[in-house]
Amino acid sequence: MNKLATTSRRAIYLLSGQIDKMVDQSPHMLVLCYHSIADDNWLYSINKKMFIDQLDFLAEKYTFISLSDVEKVLDGTMVIHRPSVAITFDDGYKDITQVVDVVAKHNIHPTVFTLSDSQNVQRHELDTNRELLSTAEIIGLRKTGWNIGSHGATHSDFGILDSHGISREVASSKIKLERDLGFSIDYFAFPKGVYNNQILEEVKKSGYKLGLSMDPGYLAPSGDRFKLPRIGVDRTHSLTEFKSMLGKTSILVRKTIINSPLVKFV
Repeated sequence: MNKLATTSRRAIYLLSGQIDKMVDQSPHMLVLCYHSIADDNWLYSINKKMFIDQLDFLAEKYTFISLSDVEKVLDGTMVIHRPSVAITFDDGYKDITQVVDVVAKHNIHPTVFTLSDSQNVQRHELDTNRELLSTAEIIGLRKTGWNIGSHGATHSDFGILDSHGISREVASSKIKLERDLGFSIDYFAFPKGVYNNQILEEVKKSGYKLGLSMDPGYLAPSGDRFKLPRIGVDRTHSLTEFKSMLGKTSILVRKTIINSPLVKFV
């Protein structure tokens, strides 16, 4: 991210944060998307201290909910009474195991979206060679209260997949993960947030209960449960920006200019 984009984004977040202090903050749901917990220079890494600081802020302002809770709200069997947030991790990197105790402290039940064919992962699509969770580690996370979802088989480019490729990444990944892990896989997260009508239909047909995108926004009870919005968090977000970017004004701005060549939000 270049200096101009970073400066522009910071100004927009800060202005949005000030506006949000003056507008209605009625109960709403949102989902955050993380990737890696590491102290390095990869864009999608969050160091452990930063992650803890973000959770401490969220604990003051939000009720932590799981994707199972989101599903209940969408089904009409659960009602939220204050702003609520679900935590998710994409790709399934081994380094997220270092925050198991941290999320347990806050009684958080995150969801990690893993890949079913780790031996043939498209590393150029991941843009990193960091180690992935083993089957035993995934099962271990499940035992501590984490939810497990599918992120496809190999993290292929969903923008160029044919029918066979879509089936392999969506339907076959569910079957393989369920066979290897021994429990139902109910949620699917689109790699890089890419989807189209054919992919959405495959997710529905395969028996998933929720599909998660990277479209910015709050979760609406009347929304499409197979392309639920999420807000991505990366290492470039300061704590001040993090606080501001979750507000209604900021999310509205993100929806409007997320593809702007001048200001890129990720």
